[in-house]
Amino acid sequence: MWGIAAGILQSAKNDNNNEDVWGWSCVDNKRRQVFADKVDYALVCRMQSWSLVCCLIEVVLECIAILLYSVVFYRYYSKQRLRKSMDVRD
Repeated sequence: MWGIAAGILQSAKNDNNNEDVWGWSCVDNKRRQVFADKVDYALVCRMQSWSLVCCLIEVVLECIAILLYSVVFYRYYSKQRLRKSMDVRD
């Protein structure tokens, strides 16, 4: 889900010439000049850039967690198999 969100965020930012929900604050246009005293456009732009970074960090962490759980479950499964084979041998 985080990977899909990061992909949508980045593709929307790249394909819409900064006229989308994500890239509007990073463009120096008339709206920025008119509302500069009410909206900190630089802050909003940085926050949107960091949201992509956070999405990617979340994807990496989830992959590491899935890998770790897979190793633990495989270890548990292999120990169960070994225990059964040892019981049969004895």
